[in-house]
Amino acid sequence: MRYLGEENMRNTKRPVASRVNYANVNIVRKTAGFLFILIPAVMICALLIFNVDILDIQVILPAISMEAAAVVFFVFSASFIPRARRSDDSGPAWFCRIFWLITANALMFVAWSVDFAGYDNVAFVTVVMMMAVIPMLDGLECTVLLIIELIWSYFMSLNMEDPGTDLAVKVGICLVMVLVSRYVYSLRLRLFLMRHRMGGITKDALVDPLTGLLNRRGFDRQVESIWPFCVRNDYKVALLIIDIDNFKAFNDEFGHPEGDDCLKRVSECIMGTAKRSTDIVSRIGGEEFIVFIQGNKEDEMVDFAETIRRNVERMAIPHSHDAPHPFVTVSIGLAIAAPRGMDINMLYEAADVELYHAKEQGRNKVSFSGKVKRRYSALA
Repeated sequence: MRYLGEENMRNTKRPVASRVNYANVNIVRKTAGFLFILIPAVMICALLIFNVDILDIQVILPAISMEAAAVVFFVFSASFIPRARRSDDSGPAWFCRIFWLITANALMFVAWSVDFAGYDNVAFVTVVMMMAVIPMLDGLECTVLLIIELIWSYFMSLNMEDPGTDLAVKVGICLVMVLVSRYVYSLRLRLFLMRHRMGGITKDALVDPLTGLLNRRGFDRQVESIWPFCVRNDYKVALLIIDIDNFKAFNDEFGHPEGDDCLKRVSECIMGTAKRSTDIVSRIGGEEFIVFIQGNKEDEMVDFAETIRRNVERMAIPHSHDAPHPFVTVSIGLAIAAPRGMDINMLYEAADVELYHAKEQGRNKVSFSGKVKRRYSALA
C-alpha cells in the first residue's frame, strides 16, 4: 500500500512503510479469520433466534461474498507474511487492498439490508467504524473508502422517510470516521517511526562508526548470545586480538585521514576472511581488533589467524619509513579453549598475553600457546 507522503519521513520511508505493510497484512488476516467464523455463526443465530430467511438475496449475497473473500485472503496471506516485511514487495499490499475493498462493499450491503429492515443507523455506524480502524489507511485509501461509503449512504437514504436528513447524518458519520481513521493512522505511523529511530540508536550504540564493525559492547552482546550454544555443543572457541603494527608511526607520517583509511581497509580485510555467519569481528579501540570463532579444530583456528595476518600484509599498504616492515602488518594473539567453566574475559586475557608475545618476537606474527607462527607459515 502507499503509506508515506510526509516530507519529514523521507529518509525512513522504506523501512517504516514495510512495518505498516506488515502490520496491515497481519491485522486484515486476523479480521479475515474472524469473519470466516463469525459469518456462519451470525447466519445460524439469525435463522434460529430471529427467524430471518437466510436464503433472502439481501442476506445470502453479502454473506457469501464476505465468506469467500475471507477464505481466499486467510489462505493466501500466510505466504505473504514474510514478503510483507520487505518494503520493495508490493504484492501483499495490493492483495490486502483488494480484499478490504471487497469486504467494505459487502459490509455496506449488509448495513443497507439491516437499515432497510428498520434498524436506523446502528448497523451503518458499526460498519463504518470497522472500515475505518481495522487496517491503517493512508490518505488515498481513506478517500476511496469514503467514496464507497457516500455512495452506499445515498442508496440507504432513499429508503428513509426523510432522505435529506438521513443522508446528512450518514455523511457526517462518514466524515467523522475518516478523521478518526487519519488520526489512528498518524499515531501508528509515529509509533513505527519512533521504533525505527530507537532501533537505529541501539544499533549505533553497538557499532564502531569508522569501520562499521561491532564495538566492544556490541561484541560482548554477540558473544553472550552464542557462548551458551558453544557450551552445550562442547565446541572449542578461539579469540584473536589483532593489532596493527607501529600504527602511531603510520599516523605521524601520513596523517590521521590516511590512518582512518588504513583502519577501514584492515577491517574490510578481516571481515573478508571471517566469512562465517558465526564469526564475530569487532574493533575495540584505536588500531586493535578482536575476532571470535567457534567450532573449528585447533589447527584450523591457527591457520585462520595466519590467513588474516597474511591477507593484511598482501594488501601492501605502504608504511612509514620508521617502521621495520615496508607495508602495514598486524600482530595477532590467539587463545583457544573449551568454553565450559570459563568466560570471554578469561579468553581475552589469554589472547592479550599471546599478543604481547607476538610483538616481543618482532611483530607481524601470530602467537599461540607461546609458539609464534612466522611469515610463510613456519612454526617457530
